[in-house]
Amino acid sequence: MSDNPFEMFNSADDYVTWDRYHEQIESINLSEPDRERVRGGLSYFRSIMGEDFLKRIAHTQHSFFPMLTNAAPRERIFLAERAEHLRELETASNFDSLKARIASAHPDEFAEGISVLSVAHKLHSRGFSISFEPKVAVTQKDGTVRQKRPDIKCINQITLDEIYIEVSQLLVGDAQRKSRRTFQALFNIWDNLTWKYRNQADTDDPLGKGILPNIKFYRAMTDEELETFAKSVDYLGKFVLDTDAFAALTVKDVISIGIAPPFNHEAVNEWAKEQGLNHPPVEGPPIQTDEVDRAIRKIFADDDKTAKKWQLPDKGPGIVVLNTNKNLLLFTHDIRYIIGGLEEALAQEPKLNYIILTLQFDSLEEAGTVLSQVGDHRIARHSHADGRQGFAVLIRNGQCKTSLTADSDEKIGCAFG
Repeated sequence: MSDNPFEMFNSADDYVTWDRYHEQIESINLSEPDRERVRGGLSYFRSIMGEDFLKRIAHTQHSFFPMLTNAAPRERIFLAERAEHLRELETASNFDSLKARIASAHPDEFAEGISVLSVAHKLHSRGFSISFEPKVAVTQKDGTVRQKRPDIKCINQITLDEIYIEVSQLLVGDAQRKSRRTFQALFNIWDNLTWKYRNQADTDDPLGKGILPNIKFYRAMTDEELETFAKSVDYLGKFVLDTDAFAALTVKDVISIGIAPPFNHEAVNEWAKEQGLNHPPVEGPPIQTDEVDRAIRKIFADDDKTAKKWQLPDKGPGIVVLNTNKNLLLFTHDIRYIIGGLEEALAQEPKLNYIILTLQFDSLEEAGTVLSQVGDHRIARHSHADGRQGFAVLIRNGQCKTSLTADSDEKIGCAFG
């Protein structure tokens, strides 16, 4: 068997055929026990998703497809783990609602299902019994009582505490999205310039040596502005190559670009220092947005019937878990500022016991757990041996009208922190 895990993929159809991924397992650097786990995981997802599922999602933004096509050993084991967690929860009440989310070809429904699965597994592993989307009565702002279905109900089988949980993701805000889009467009312009305008190739430099642009932008740009800028700097790049001289262009309060000729890159380095460009080749401004306020609105907004507090029963006790992977709130804001803002809002909603913020990322840190306290609130960072990091902030509501037993508090703390 070849060591190339993609040798069996010879056409586009192969990438949407489950059998190819089963064949691929032998070419991935896994122990035999792990290979069996991966086989079982693939078979499980295949059974709940169906034979044509991969064809339906291949040209969408569905996150299962990159999960499946990533042949790194760690990612294959991670896929198997998710299937194992699903199997563990099959006896939970209304499990079919979770299975339907996981098997959905709609990208958002699948992502929601994976988030709910993660939370349910954490709680189940600490001894809570789990049910999905239970029916509850919730009093709305106008006084009407409506039936809602929070994501999870968990019961402490020792103390019989019943806890209702809403799981959600804090997505990228509009300001973040526009700034990232501008950055990516400008980086593509930079990349195109460096390859398009190069001196003639020779024996010592078979690709030729390119011009070197540096770009600093001061705000997000519209499509029309980016198109105009791309045309202007294309002419500027050609000018620099033809004249072998440094050139720069500035649109006040919008963007600046300096371009060095192939054999004098130092010229643009000096220009970058003058512009305060600390992270070349492309740099934008800090994103001016209060993501804590966005998190508060997502949970507590009175004028938004989809806000998480309107999904939980009146007497609680309730928990809202927010995954911040896409938003990176826990990277971009001071942790005490985050806790302070959410703690103040949480105190006004007595049916909520906790807000829990989570983040997963990769790191080279050694395996271990670091716990810390900020007042009544817990911060936890778990480093796994495979490089995965889990970060959680548990913000506790001292004003909750339905308190949990010490046993439930401890188990929730251990599940997330």
